[in-house]
Amino acid sequence: MNDSNAEEENNWLNLDELCYTHWYAFCHAARKTFSNVKSAMAEQWLEDSDIFNDPRDIRTRAPINVGKKQVDPFLDTIEEAEMFLGFLDTVFLVSYAIGLYVCGVLGDRINMRNLLVFGMTTSAIMMFMFGTVSEWLQYYNRIYYTLFWILNGFFQGTTWPILVAIMGNWYGLTRRGLIFGLWSSSASIGNIIGAFSVSMSINVGYQYAFLTTSAFLIIWSVIILIFLSPTPTDAGLVAGAEEEEEKSEPSIQLSGDESEESPLTVPISTEPIGFIEALLMPGVVLYSISFGFLKMVHYSILFWLPFYLTSSFLWSDVKSSRFSMFYDIGGIPGGTLGGLFTDFAGRRVAVVMAMLILSMISLFGYNFIEDDELWNGLGMLVVGFFVCGVTHVVSSVVVADLGQQDAIKRNNKEALSTVTGIVDGTGTIGAAIGQIIIPLLLVSSGWESVFYFLTIMLGCSSLALLPVLLGSISSHVRGSPTSKQK
Repeated sequence: MNDSNAEEENNWLNLDELCYTHWYAFCHAARKTFSNVKSAMAEQWLEDSDIFNDPRDIRTRAPINVGKKQVDPFLDTIEEAEMFLGFLDTVFLVSYAIGLYVCGVLGDRINMRNLLVFGMTTSAIMMFMFGTVSEWLQYYNRIYYTLFWILNGFFQGTTWPILVAIMGNWYGLTRRGLIFGLWSSSASIGNIIGAFSVSMSINVGYQYAFLTTSAFLIIWSVIILIFLSPTPTDAGLVAGAEEEEEKSEPSIQLSGDESEESPLTVPISTEPIGFIEALLMPGVVLYSISFGFLKMVHYSILFWLPFYLTSSFLWSDVKSSRFSMFYDIGGIPGGTLGGLFTDFAGRRVAVVMAMLILSMISLFGYNFIEDDELWNGLGMLVVGFFVCGVTHVVSSVVVADLGQQDAIKRNNKEALSTVTGIVDGTGTIGAAIGQIIIPLLLVSSGWESVFYFLTIMLGCSSLALLPVLLGSISSHVRGSPTSKQK
């Protein structure tokens, strides 16, 4: 492929990337809705007055009218509400992890665009049933909420492995850190959109926040169905398999000179890799364990930060939703610059380790910020820059490298979606475990113990990557390039 063709293809590429970015942003906007309406839902489940005037006050509520019959009170205490909210977070993440594992494998085998559209359309329906229909009918039931939130989590598992695989099809290693870091910040953009939409609709009713994000998902799924090109071949930018065989073999590498690499390096005909084979690839297990601890912290902040601000400082739901945006605002430059630094450093693990250590320091310090808007906003920005930023780097840049290692490409195999599903699925299992622990710590010891726990989990994430870092240093000392892009 000559330079003029590559430049022409990149013009198409920019349009596709805009589509990918905004689509995943709306996915995260939908995911963020529940975390930002927790206190509003808890109030509705308990009673109509402000339950956070005295966060430990035990209250009862009158039976709720549903149709022509009376039902028992749904929840009686704040502690019970906190535990049920944590339970919903847990079942969502467990089902989401299962979806990641399953759809990661499917993504290397079936039409990726159709799978994305199906998953997000059904996810939108599940969200609508969970948060909008239940409130319109005033139907408050544990089984109802649990069922639809489990289904929502599973269908949202179609997103990340396939999107990373699509991005890997379009981009090789050159500039990957910057490009993937910038693209993965769409998750933070989506969280900001979700928090803003909640803050605009919460005074009317939290059910309309779910309605809005569900509508966004449906609309954007239609756009994806029409415009998304999973590979350069689908976009008509790369020659067919017969002509490709006459060219030199793919140039994707994890080490060595990458200056001549084309941005479009996906093989035309590949064989999907097996789950166990992908799991045993170098670095996959260690990064999966590390990401389990990291994602536990990331999702604990995403799911509980608005609730923390409301219950600790008695801020309104609108104010808490808007201030929680600062965490994701910080994550946008964090992921972008973190990815860029990995390009310059040449070794991803060194930058990841540095960001993890700084994440521990920033989160520990945020615990001591009192009811002050300015310092809370600044603290969230710093925590978001490091915690949210390094999450973006690992979940996109690093997993793309892991899934496109030399041995895989030389054998003309496809592993990126499967590897992404393994790493992100394991991370989501860690996040699910965190949602069991957080409510227990909160009820028994308060928010201070929660922050200490999350700081320790970041330390565990760092320790899990220590063998990778030592191996990278050892290779560098020996002058070997084999670990350059780990």
